[in-house]
Amino acid sequence: MDFNANQMRQDALIPDGKYKFRVRDAREKRSQAGNDMLNLKLTLLVNGREVQYWDSLILMPKMFWKFEHFCETAGLKDKLEAGRIMAQDCLNREGWIEITQKVDSQTGVLANQTKDYCLEPQELLPIADSDPTSLDDDIPNFS
Repeated sequence: MDFNANQMRQDALIPDGKYKFRVRDAREKRSQAGNDMLNLKLTLLVNGREVQYWDSLILMPKMFWKFEHFCETAGLKDKLEAGRIMAQDCLNREGWIEITQKVDSQTGVLANQTKDYCLEPQELLPIADSDPTSLDDDIPNFS
């Protein structure tokens, strides 16, 4: 059997973009540095199919933005402001996540990475109804 290992790995990656997620599992843990964290197992909707994705939210000042954005998109802002979130609070929550592909600095392998948690992407708004003949495009009318 012949195959290209690098190509297989790349084809398994989630393309850059914003995806709807649902939290399938959440676990409270402690990082190696001793910080509280939540390990999340997410189901993403990618091109019409469900894909499993894992992420960690580390509770530390320089990473608080990510924790805060997750809470905002998942409807947990009240728990965030109260200063107490449990793993079970996250279960079945839905929101939006932005995924990017980046080379892992430790392994040198291209991998998916969470860029941010975000509010629902806005659809492109239609241009306001207008009369196409009334456009002022600075081209003189020669008729």
